[in-house]
Amino acid sequence: MPNRFIRLIEEGGIASVDELKSAFRALALATHPDLGGAAGRSEDFIRARAEYESALLYLDSGGGRGGRGRSGGPSAFRSAAAPRRAFDRAVFYADLSALLKAGFPKTPR
Repeated sequence: MPNRFIRLIEEGGIASVDELKSAFRALALATHPDLGGAAGRSEDFIRARAEYESALLYLDSGGGRGGRGRSGGPSAFRSAAAPRRAFDRAVFYADLSALLKAGFPKTPR
């Protein structure tokens, strides 16, 4: 499934970090597992959180705005000492969710 927040950024529906936060908060209220008891809400919330964090990185890298970062100024370049993460956040949250469903962490006997 494509990232709904990045799609909105590219279409022009979201132009700033504040607008992105507002869109995520509205979606979080609809999908947060603590705010309702429907089954499957936790997976929807985890997916929405991963999409939000990816969209933040997309905005930070200047996506859709000609190289301008979150602060409105030029994007800062990352140093060689601090490389970008090599894992996919959506996959990480999905795996964590599967571990929690399987009973992780187990209490010692």
